[in-house]
Amino acid sequence: MQFEIPVPSTTFEVPLEDGARIRMRRHGNPDGVRLLVTHGNGFAPTPINPYWRHLLPKFDVLVFDFRNHGQNVPAVPSNHHYAQLSRDLERVVQEVKSKLGPKQTAGIFHSMSARTAMKHAIEIGWRWDALMLFDPPDVPLKGHPLYESMEVFENKLTEWAKGRRRRFASIDELTEEYRQSRATRNWVAGEHELMARSVLRKSPDGDGYELTCAPENEAAIYAQALILDLWPKASEFGGR
Repeated sequence: MQFEIPVPSTTFEVPLEDGARIRMRRHGNPDGVRLLVTHGNGFAPTPINPYWRHLLPKFDVLVFDFRNHGQNVPAVPSNHHYAQLSRDLERVVQEVKSKLGPKQTAGIFHSMSARTAMKHAIEIGWRWDALMLFDPPDVPLKGHPLYESMEVFENKLTEWAKGRRRRFASIDELTEEYRQSRATRNWVAGEHELMARSVLRKSPDGDGYELTCAPENEAAIYAQALILDLWPKASEFGGR
């Protein structure tokens, strides 16, 4: 099965403070409630289309990749850390509002982006009518009964990402890796290829493909989970 991604009704770029840019894609019903949809560490939101396509008849859906991911050109220097991602999210929220006008807005964020949204809401400000966070893998504070388990988990992810293959001769090579991986082999049919196409870009030297999110950037995000101290109470978010 091969998924057909709809052509966006609108695209525009959000300039970030260090010169990097984020490409926004608008889909769905422009009269509906606005939804901002993004992704987890090392992945991309386009392959989540089997989920968000069901929202298009009713909602105004803005899909985007975080810096150094997906359809964005990797930044040099990468500035790939949660403090920067939170500031980037603020730029996205404000630029969307400026270009498309104010309206009811909800964020739908998974994993890395969920943690980013939490940090953004607590430290920068609440910008949402609703915030839906899927699987934010927050690490409890030291002394918590679950801290050591999460420390082991994040360290394993960090080491795995450091050793991740960077270059591929073809999209099919990464597609097959996803099909064989215990973590991703149970994705719905067609998802493996769609993800591979979404996280790879043509190598600048013209020789095959490479991950848009470099392994060292992906590893840095996993490692930073242990120093974020992001274990907030609901009252800290500022939303209603």
